[in-house]
Amino acid sequence: MPAPLAQAAAATSERVLRLTGLTRTHALSRFLVAELVHPHWFSIEAARRDLRFEPPITLEAGISELTGAARTEG
Repeated sequence: MPAPLAQAAAATSERVLRLTGLTRTHALSRFLVAELVHPHWFSIEAARRDLRFEPPITLEAGISELTGAARTEG
């Protein structure tokens, strides 16, 4: 879905919720769309360096577990 279309849908969703007085924790919002279309990169290097943290499993093993669970849940 193109970002401008998602932003328009989110703005409409926010207006409908405001006009109806409904509250939804996981409603489509302009903030959510902005976060989804913005690239994110994460690094644990500071945690390794400052806290001597090592993840209990590798990134590859974690991704494998996640994809396996997604397949199981449909």
